[in-house]
Amino acid sequence: APHVDRAWGPYHRVLKGHANDEEMRFRASSGGMISAIAGFLLDTKRVDFVLHVSADPVAPMRSRILTSRRRDEIIAGAGARYGPAAPLETMGRLLDREQPFAVIGKPCDIAGIRNLMRQDARAARLIRLTVAFFCAGVSSLRISERVVGKYGLAPGDVKVMRYRGHGCPGPTYIEAGDGRVFLQTYDDT
Repeated sequence: APHVDRAWGPYHRVLKGHANDEEMRFRASSGGMISAIAGFLLDTKRVDFVLHVSADPVAPMRSRILTSRRRDEIIAGAGARYGPAAPLETMGRLLDREQPFAVIGKPCDIAGIRNLMRQDARAARLIRLTVAFFCAGVSSLRISERVVGKYGLAPGDVKVMRYRGHGCPGPTYIEAGDGRVFLQTYDDT
């Protein structure tokens, strides 16, 4: 790389951007760039699906593996997730589909994918793009439990938990099953 930053290391160039799609930009995290890339890959048929994680509809503080084939699925799964997630758990089954796809994940997930691609010709052929986001390590679910606990909620009381999104970066949004809504800043979270 032609440039080196003491904090970031070697790099070619730094770009700043956001999704042009207003809905995607609002719903996603940090301007929706990763969601926009995923939508572009699907719209232009460069991939058949995108592997990522989203909130679990049954347990919204937890994450689930998602494979999206359409823009609306990308938007539905958009937003930051804090806590354990294992997007590579289904990699064998996904490769068995013999369809080109993209992977969005934590830097450690993408490092694992890159290692797999060096060892497995099928993975190298089918995984067309990997996208990692900034990550400070896997957050404990207990942190989310403390966040909702300060509002008197147990994990089972939570209907919606959005850590960021609904703006840039957007507040943490907690909706209880009884309809009460709690908002707090990203810094407070």
